[in-house]
Amino acid sequence: MPVVQGAAKTTRFFDRIAPWYDGINARIYKRPWLDRVRSEIQGMRVLDVGVGTGFTTGNLATSVGIDLSREMLKRARYRGRLIRADLMHPPFRAETFDTLVFAGSFYYLPSPYEGTKIVADLLRPGGRVLILSPATQLLAPLVRVYRPDEYRRFMRARACASCTTSGSIGRRLWSSRRSRMPESIPCGSPKRLNASQLLGGMERGRWQSQ
Repeated sequence: MPVVQGAAKTTRFFDRIAPWYDGINARIYKRPWLDRVRSEIQGMRVLDVGVGTGFTTGNLATSVGIDLSREMLKRARYRGRLIRADLMHPPFRAETFDTLVFAGSFYYLPSPYEGTKIVADLLRPGGRVLILSPATQLLAPLVRVYRPDEYRRFMRARACASCTTSGSIGRRLWSSRRSRMPESIPCGSPKRLNASQLLGGMERGRWQSQ
C-alpha cells in the first residue's frame, strides 16, 4: 500500500514538505511538461486540483486552485482563487469548469473511479480533464502509479461513455474530453458555487485559503 494515501495522510505529507516544495518541484517538474499542460487548457473556467504553490495555473487570473494542505496554500503565488478543499467533497456546482487539471495529484485520490465521477459532474459539456502522472514504478511505494490503460478505464467507466485520451510527455499527460452528460452524484457539500459567483469573486480579488 502506498505511504501517501487518503486525505489525512496526503494533508500531513504536504504540510510537512511545504517549506521545501518549490525547490523539489523545480527539479522534477520540467518546463516542457508545464508548457504542454498549459497548452492543453481550454476555456476560462479552470480548476487545478492539488494546486500546491500554484506552479501550473498560477498565471491564470480566472483559475481556481484547491488543495488539502493549508501550508501549501500559504505559500502559493496565484492570480486566481485559492480554496482549501477536497475534490471528493467539492464546494462547486455541477458543470462549472471548462478544464480540470491534475498536475501530479490524481493518484492521491482515495478512489479513482469516484474521483472521475466527480470530475465529470464538475465539467461543462465538452470540457476537458488533464492528468500529469508519473510513468515510473519507482514511485510506487509513495503513491499509486497507474498505467495508461487504467486511466482510460477510469474515464470511460465513470466520466462518460465515449471519452478519448491522448498525449504523452516526459511523465504522462492524459487528456479526456467530456462528450456526453454523465450521471449527477451527491458530493456531500452543503454549499456549492456556480460559475458566476466564481468569476464575480475573481474580479474583486483573490480568495484566501480558509
